[in-house]
Amino acid sequence: MEIRFFKTSEKELLLDSIRKLWNPNHIYVRNPAVLEHLVLNTPYRAGFSGVGNYSFLGIWENDHVIGILGTIPQEINIIGKKGRSSTFTIWAVDKGKRGVCGLTFQEFLDTTGLDMKLAIGLSPMAYKIYNLLGWMVIEDVPRWVAVNRVEETVKHLLPNDSTIPYLPRVIPCNLKTRYKIEIDTLNAKKWDRFYSSQFAPMTIGTCRDYKFLKWRYMDSPVLKYHFLTLSDEKEDCYGLAVVRIEHILDGRYRLGRILEFIAVEAEASILLANAVVGFDPSVLMWDFYCLSDVTAFGLEAVGFRKIPVWMNKVMMPTRFQPVDYNHMKLNAAIWLSAQAKASLSPLSTYQWYITKGDADQDRAN
Repeated sequence: MEIRFFKTSEKELLLDSIRKLWNPNHIYVRNPAVLEHLVLNTPYRAGFSGVGNYSFLGIWENDHVIGILGTIPQEINIIGKKGRSSTFTIWAVDKGKRGVCGLTFQEFLDTTGLDMKLAIGLSPMAYKIYNLLGWMVIEDVPRWVAVNRVEETVKHLLPNDSTIPYLPRVIPCNLKTRYKIEIDTLNAKKWDRFYSSQFAPMTIGTCRDYKFLKWRYMDSPVLKYHFLTLSDEKEDCYGLAVVRIEHILDGRYRLGRILEFIAVEAEASILLANAVVGFDPSVLMWDFYCLSDVTAFGLEAVGFRKIPVWMNKVMMPTRFQPVDYNHMKLNAAIWLSAQAKASLSPLSTYQWYITKGDADQDRAN
């Protein structure tokens, strides 16, 4: 049995392994540019898996691939200090080999010196396995929702509803401020200065410096992301939101997806939230997934609410291509090294800033 990263010359073998072991219709197979964006073009790959390799692991037995594990190498921020991290994507193993392959993957990754391993959007089986392995598992990553066009939302996104139920509604704030909003403009030096001096020291999660933002969003080969940057009269950064407009129902309606929402001061947070909900007044609703409410102040000030999964009548669908009326939880699992754990307070859960942008969960289905 051999375990190693797929070589960049083995692209077709990797795609064929995903077809056979996981899903022949997966977005990685239908559009390999999405796969290569995450496991080849990431600026952290060469230091993790080697210059000539994808950051995608395979296990071979008798020259046949019997297991695959996609990893997206990144950097973790732990209260202002950087470390090594990786987010898992596809984990699939040939039937009958799951036990030995799972242990082999774990033993191999233990040699890579990671401070954090992260998985988001787990299958029920994977969720159970991570739990048994002693990872911190999150059954339902919190989701903040605000409805902009209530009647159309009820008609098209909530099944069999004849009356308008309670929904968290967009309520822009009338706020005079010294800040200004710029769209699709982000100064690398000014952003990194704000992030490293103000946001990183109070949070835990994937490092959101300019290098990450450029790769993850600006360089996306498929999806168009917009940057809403908050700055003062000196042009210094005070906040950032990354949003995407998703077309649904044959292009007749739009959704607003928030991938990043970062602001520290109350005034800045509210103004940034105002800018988000005003970015496209035609959207039916907005949503934002984040492991904690560390940045939710401004969003909640303009009407967003964290909706628990058990509150079905105000829970929006999570999949829209096509609209799936089943309410699905977005779960997650986190592993931290002993050194990383030692620097954290186990009760400070509010510090965790992890979003769908950490993984491959925001994608064109």
